[in-house]
Amino acid sequence: MLALPSAPGIAVPRNSPPEVLDDLRVRALALLCIAGLARLPQISLPLATLDGCPLGLSLIAARGNDTLLLELAARLN
Repeated sequence: MLALPSAPGIAVPRNSPPEVLDDLRVRALALLCIAGLARLPQISLPLATLDGCPLGLSLIAARGNDTLLLELAARLN
């Protein structure tokens, strides 16, 4: 089981300048592509908050361990 943040931080304001959005996009892709590219099951759990915004913890399991992943997520949530 691999645990990592679901996003690189809290959401940026809607009117953020393009360079802020580009930086967020680059940092987010590094976290978001792992399970998809490796074809692994992943779940994101909103387990914390920062400045009133939810922070997610992603869990990635080995291929074929979908049930194990869901059982662990249910215990953590």
